[in-house]
Amino acid sequence: MATNNGWPGTDNSGAIDSHAILRVAIDRLAAEREFSPRELQVCSLVATGTRSKEIAHSLGVSPSTIGVIRGRMLKKAGCESTAELFAVLAGVRLERGGG
Repeated sequence: MATNNGWPGTDNSGAIDSHAILRVAIDRLAAEREFSPRELQVCSLVATGTRSKEIAHSLGVSPSTIGVIRGRMLKKAGCESTAELFAVLAGVRLERGGG
């Protein structure tokens, strides 16, 4: 019988819960980069693929407000794009193009 290996995002069967793993990564990044509670909330929604318009609607703010929050998150995380932020969450370092 398989048991929990102690990793976040696994259960007693050894199955992986990607949302739990993502939550751990977001919490780690938020603590390291001092994300505000709202930035943490938006980051979680962005990471699950929710579009800015949908996030704005669900939080009762304008899409431009979400854009500002996303910009602050990227700056705090030292990222230039949402794709790079996802890579940081996954623990992958991307090489930036020199142009």
